[in-house]
Formats: sequence, C-alpha cells, structure tokens
Amino acid sequence: MINKRKIYILVISIILGSFIIIESRSFDAVNDIILRDSKSDVFKEIKVLKEENQNLRDETEELENSLSSLSNQDSAVKAIQDEIEKYNKLSGDYIVYGPGISISINGKITSPWMVDLINELFHAGSQAVNINGIRITNESSGFDTLPKGQIYLNGTILSPPYVFNAIGEAITLQNALSASGGIFDRIRASFGGISISIDQKDVLEMK
Repeated sequence: MINKRKIYILVISIILGSFIIIESRSFDAVNDIILRDSKSDVFKEIKVLKEENQNLRDETEELENSLSSLSNQDSAVKAIQDEIEKYNKLSGDYIVYGPGISISINGKITSPWMVDLINELFHAGSQAVNINGIRITNESSGFDTLPKGQIYLNGTILSPPYVFNAIGEAITLQNALSASGGIFDRIRASFGGISISIDQKDVLEMK
C-alpha cells in the first residue's frame, strides 16, 4: 500500500512538474511575442512620428513662404490686381494699349512656326499679341492649315506679309527674338528667301 502511494505521488509529481515546465515555456514564448510586438509597435510609432515631424516642417516652411510673400498687404493686393489685369488682357474682353513691337514676316511660313513665335513672345513677357489684326486670346481656336496651304485662324485666312504685334517691354521682346540662334534665325534657316523686320512702337492698340 505504501509502495502504491509512493508510486502515485511520484507519478503525480512528474505530471505536475511537466505542466510547470510546459507552462513556464509557454509563458516565455508569449512574453517573447509580446516583447517583439511591443518593439514593432515602437518602431511603427517612431516612423509615424518622423513622418508627422516632416509634414509639420513642410507645413511650417509653406506658411513661412506664404507669410513672407504676404508680409506687405499692399504688395499682396497689387499682385492680385496684376494677375486679374493679366487675365483680362489674355481674355480679349478689353481693348489693350501699350508700348511694344511690330514684326513683319514677308514670305510663306507654316503654322507651327507661327505658334512658336507667339509662344516666344508670351514667354518674353508680352501682355497681348495679335497677328494680321486677329488678337490671340485664351479663346483662340488655334491655327489650321487648309488644303492649299493657307493658314486659317479664328475664321480668317491669313496671307503674307504676316504682321505680329506684341504689347510689352519693347527692348526685352526684341532682344529675345533677335538673339543668336533664336526664333528669327531658325525661321530664316527653315525658309529661304524670307524677310523679317521688327520695329519698336511707343503705343499699340489691340481690340
């Protein structure tokens, strides 16, 4: 009887010891998982914080730039008025007056070169441009080439000489177009026998 009790106690002790070992290992495994997940969360939080800090720096920089540009209320209002005036000139809703240049191209050129020349004029600071009396606005439909080679703009067939008028700072416009390798040199190189003249004007009117 005593031997059986000892055997039962021994068996129970072994079983309990096994449970304790297994439980301890399971706890360690769970602890490792929790610790790993905690580290992972920390790194995620650090990444989020870094991103938020960068966003805050970007927003701060934008606000500083805005503050700098709007530090003087009068200059801000003038900038807005200038933009409105610029839009009104491009819209073609108003007659525009001002100094500028008049360009005469005697000879046939193709519509892509006309587009290039107009783009050059606006890029150089022109406030308004017309060609053979037709004003280029944001409503212009663009240039088309007819079957016989004529150039068609806003319902009108253009014929040489092609006269481009541009309102803006005359010397700046002239220098931009007449520069070595500029638009005038490229047009002359592409079309033999063509002549180009340019005149500065004190006052131009565009309807």
